[in-house]
Amino acid sequence: MCLQTSKFKAAENYARRALELDPRNIKSMFRLLQALRFQNDLIGARHLLRQALELVSGDPSLLREELHIRLLEMKRSGKVPQSAPRVDLTPKDPDEEK
Repeated sequence: MCLQTSKFKAAENYARRALELDPRNIKSMFRLLQALRFQNDLIGARHLLRQALELVSGDPSLLREELHIRLLEMKRSGKVPQSAPRVDLTPKDPDEEK
């Protein structure tokens, strides 16, 4: 709920507390990762992303977060224009392509 209402510091605190209780809780890692990204802590977000991907490699939500982080890093470095086009990362149904 905190992420939806832009209370990113509160979301970070709740996720950190949850991870103290269960350090391998992937949902808490994901919420903390998002909170860090929304606060522009890309170094912290990338570090946590690596930990999460070690637990559940190939998770679509984590891979989407990785793309968000990469895009923000590229924007910071000036390698991508600020108005980069949005990319649809929704998984495609193979049956729809036929």
